[in-house]
Amino acid sequence: MNLENKTKKQLIVEIKALHRRITKLESADASRFRCKEGHREIDKKLRLMADSLPVLISYVDSEQRYRFNNKAYEKWHGHLRKKIYGKHVKDILGKKAYEDIAKHIKSVLSGHEVIYEKLFQYKNVGDRFVRVMYVPDFGEHENVQGFFALVYDITEIVKAKQILRLYAKRLGEIEETLRKRLAQELHDKIGRDLAVLSINLNIVSEKLPDKVRKKVGEHIKESVRLVEETAEYIRDIMAELRPPLLDEYGLVSATNWYAEKFFKQTGISVKVQAPKMISRMSIDVETAFFRIAQEALTNAAKHAQADSLIINIEMTNRIFRMTITDNGKGFSLQDTTESKKQSGWGLINMQERAEAIGGQFKINSSPGKGTQIIVETKV
Repeated sequence: MNLENKTKKQLIVEIKALHRRITKLESADASRFRCKEGHREIDKKLRLMADSLPVLISYVDSEQRYRFNNKAYEKWHGHLRKKIYGKHVKDILGKKAYEDIAKHIKSVLSGHEVIYEKLFQYKNVGDRFVRVMYVPDFGEHENVQGFFALVYDITEIVKAKQILRLYAKRLGEIEETLRKRLAQELHDKIGRDLAVLSINLNIVSEKLPDKVRKKVGEHIKESVRLVEETAEYIRDIMAELRPPLLDEYGLVSATNWYAEKFFKQTGISVKVQAPKMISRMSIDVETAFFRIAQEALTNAAKHAQADSLIINIEMTNRIFRMTITDNGKGFSLQDTTESKKQSGWGLINMQERAEAIGGQFKINSSPGKGTQIIVETKV
């Protein structure tokens, strides 16, 4: 009896304990179920959001296989999501395209964020200029377990820039044509007339009776002096408008001439370095480089507080390059307010001139370390 009672008591205890366990497990299962449902809902919302964006979004694992992509990615590549999932990047992009971007994938899988721009050919939308961003996905132990890829269509932006570049080139050509025409008219008309006026004044002075010459001779001499000064001033304007040296002897000679003129005006020394034998470029390229040099020297005089500059002109590996370095105060490129204050429209004008001839414009500067401007173009 006692044994039965004890056994019953034990059974009740065990049943109650089992019940409590089952209740806990049921509660945990319900929680896990709710968690899974919550994750599914979040995943659904994230996918809806990704699919609604006009950006190609994908996730690639460390083995370079797709684990996620949005609808825009499907549309451009012409593959359904299930056909993309698990495939290697090379299988979707093609061998040639993959070889072009392999270095970027290697970099992001090494833990570096990557941004680049490139022209790609897509199956369903044809050629597109795109800006691509790769963001590494770090695991618990800081190991890279994959990366997110965001692809933005910048085709219209690139086309707009190309059109603006054509307009800038055309405006530059018109400007130089007007400069040349005005310089020629100053030479042919005003320069000639001033020369005749100076000769006539001297003739008049010589033919005046001695008595009259004593009275007005000094006035005539002063008039001749003013005419000659005006003629000299006109010649300076003509050279500024269109240096004859640029057309006749090229960029290096014109830059040397301007450097000497700049030193006389500002006291800032300018050293021009160039090989003795350097090929002439097209007149468009030489003109653009000369105008950039003018703008750079003007900027240095206004803002840099420099006392010397070096202009280096060279040709290396079919790249025609001009580097202008000053020893001024420099400025922070990140501080856009200071950058605008330092340059005004100068940097913008220089960049537009470089881009108009299909060249590249770069600037390096930091506070206390001067400024370096580099313009180059392929030949």
